[in-house]
Amino acid sequence: MNCDDGNRCTADNCTNGGQCAHDPIPPTCSVDFESSTMCSTVFVTLPLKITNTGPCEATYDWFVLQDAGVATLHPIPQFGTTTIAAGATVQVDIVAAIDPAAPPNSDQTLTAYVYVANPPQPACTDTAHVWVPKFPEINLRYKTFIKCPVISTGTNPAMHDYFAGDGRTFDYESLKFRTYQSGLLTLDPSSLPGLTLVNTIIGTSHAYDSSKIWSPPGSSPPCPEDVIPGQLPDCTEMGSGTLTITSMRITSDPDIFEIHVFISTKGGVGCAIAAPYIDADIEIELRQRCVLGILLPPEYRFSGGHDGYPCHEIYLNESLIYGYDPDTAVPPTNVNSLWGWNDVTIATGYLIWSFIP
Repeated sequence: MNCDDGNRCTADNCTNGGQCAHDPIPPTCSVDFESSTMCSTVFVTLPLKITNTGPCEATYDWFVLQDAGVATLHPIPQFGTTTIAAGATVQVDIVAAIDPAAPPNSDQTLTAYVYVANPPQPACTDTAHVWVPKFPEINLRYKTFIKCPVISTGTNPAMHDYFAGDGRTFDYESLKFRTYQSGLLTLDPSSLPGLTLVNTIIGTSHAYDSSKIWSPPGSSPPCPEDVIPGQLPDCTEMGSGTLTITSMRITSDPDIFEIHVFISTKGGVGCAIAAPYIDADIEIELRQRCVLGILLPPEYRFSGGHDGYPCHEIYLNESLIYGYDPDTAVPPTNVNSLWGWNDVTIATGYLIWSFIP
């Protein structure tokens, strides 16, 4: 007995009573819920691909749920209905907004369920993972300082004989400086601006007559002189000038979070009728790359230029990334380099990206 009714969507069976039965073939499906390859603290898009693996067109209901105990992702939309031809695949984009309270560097999971409501069928499911990235805060600090306790101004009639220096070497914590510029940075695209807590200070100058200067026992170049103990300065005056730190986000690549920081220094000394400025123009580039949904640690590179005097130091998160000492420069420089403009070119750090220590 031939029960074929020519309908591929039915099963052609012969019943015990010798009658033909044409029962509908239940629809089937498969689902591919792709994990995020984005690094974002705002939202991600997760492709949900539903394939009709049955012989006939079918209508499927689908919905997306957070796994139990996970309360950090909010899928929009969470459910829907779609009709799919036999053997075809339909993609639905699930937009997941990330809760600001989501712990950084955590792996959050969503599960997609696809089922046929009529007649009811077991759901086909798949899970997708979302990596909640961590964008650490980065402390930037740039200072200039005079290494020796005092420096001679020579025979310049517009200046006192000696000026007090800072009497130190490279030191992140030291508050002895000629100029001070700092800021707090983040590469998190949801944080605007990326540069906050900017602080700029021009140091106070102390000037002395040559009669108040001596060469302490055991002193030697490059710092052979100091102020005689107990002597007071002939002049104390705050320096003048302009110090700025600005930033600009670079958004040309969605998988790279990048900020360029521009440091401009024009700091002058006090206690002088005419004196040159400490000049610097430095650009620091910071970035974090997203690779297959994983956010790599922040990297940096820098370029620019500054005067050949005094000492210059740049810190990221308390680590010295650039230090310049006039006495060890090739060739060595001195206070006369202040009369120039960006005598020293910073080029060594520009071509190579380095991870922030």
